[in-house]
Amino acid sequence: MLSIYLQQQKMSKMELKKKIWLLMVLLICGAFSVQAQTADQESKKLLPREVPSPEKIAKKKTDQMKADLQLTEKQYKKIYKLNLKEEKARFAKMSQRQNGQGDLGGRSDVAGRPPMRSDMAFDGDAPQGMPSGMNGVPDKKQQKTDTTEKKIKKILTPEQYAKWLKVCQEKKPKGGPDFQKEKEDKGNF
Repeated sequence: MLSIYLQQQKMSKMELKKKIWLLMVLLICGAFSVQAQTADQESKKLLPREVPSPEKIAKKKTDQMKADLQLTEKQYKKIYKLNLKEEKARFAKMSQRQNGQGDLGGRSDVAGRPPMRSDMAFDGDAPQGMPSGMNGVPDKKQQKTDTTEKKIKKILTPEQYAKWLKVCQEKKPKGGPDFQKEKEDKGNF
């Protein structure tokens, strides 16, 4: 009788150990499952839901200008066409870059590394590695901005244009080339 009782006690200890191990495995699996779901939800929050089209971006920019500058319908249409043209060109350039067809200039000496951009190449006056626009020679981006400003100036009244320039300056991020220039002029390095 005693031997039967001892056998039952051993069996229950082994069963208890099995149950504890099973419980631990289930808890670990549950923890991994919760962690995976949380990470998946966070990654969905970070991903953009919709890529705006050039038309939507141009309309948004033009609507903002209309609100800031009280544009007439005629001005609105002209500004919208200008913004749409710029956005389509920007999207085309982005898609070329994504497809690996972008004009980066230079050459690639390192496998897997993109070639150096043409505006970063040595152009005689600028130290190597310094963009050409920083040595007083306007770069392509600055020329495009100047052209756009001239077109907008033709469309807007002088008062609207002055207000537009003021709004653009307020929206410009601090710490860019203009901010650095002001710091150097004041003698603060």
